[in-house]
Amino acid sequence: MKRLHLTAPLVSLALPFFLTARPPGATAQIPLMGEGRYHQDFNTLTRSSAPTPWVDNETVVGWYARQSVPPDLSDRYGTIVHSDGSGKMGRIYSFGAADTDNLSLGGLASGSIGALAIGVQFQNSSDAPLILASLSFKARQWRDGGGSRQLFSFSYRISPEPIENILGEEAEWVRHPSLDFLSPSNGGTPAPLSDEPANGETLSETVNLVLMPGECIVFRWSFPQGDQELTDAYGIDDFELTYHPHH
Repeated sequence: MKRLHLTAPLVSLALPFFLTARPPGATAQIPLMGEGRYHQDFNTLTRSSAPTPWVDNETVVGWYARQSVPPDLSDRYGTIVHSDGSGKMGRIYSFGAADTDNLSLGGLASGSIGALAIGVQFQNSSDAPLILASLSFKARQWRDGGGSRQLFSFSYRISPEPIENILGEEAEWVRHPSLDFLSPSNGGTPAPLSDEPANGETLSETVNLVLMPGECIVFRWSFPQGDQELTDAYGIDDFELTYHPHH
């Protein structure tokens, strides 16, 4: 029933629920009108190893990071720290090598934090249908948990109103395995991975996704869950979406 028509093979995205709070009725999406291009490189994220508050749709406008375990059960709820992949605690991370300003948004779903997801939300703010034409992003594995290959999965959801909980109502989310990212490194000693091409992939596709006036869409990346020593860490970077009016 949702209008995703592919003109080429699709790529990789996915996500889950719970993290921050915005006041009821607050704008929670990036408005789209006419023709344009949206790009996010995440280079404004923290470079501190100390926990920094993460606020949905505020730390990075339009972006969400959610975990299923509530704040009183996780001291890592609602914060983000910088790491080069050496961090093994389950939480939201700002990933990047120590000697570069190139950062990515990611996480690790290990230990007590439960399900973990990140996502971005857009709304058609025009009075006519829009075509979401092309989608691309870089997916990277930042830590090898030492176990079997794991999946950083992609899904999306279209709604007539803003979506506040990106981990809820799983039946409403549309999975797209062709946009998933499978860990390129696995089975070794748990360790951080360097920021080099072999550990990542640029995923891009031409798509024809129709978004009606007023509708919202969330693109979501979901993290694999596991034991602290056996779970991989992932991040995304250079997300880009192009769009134009439906003719």
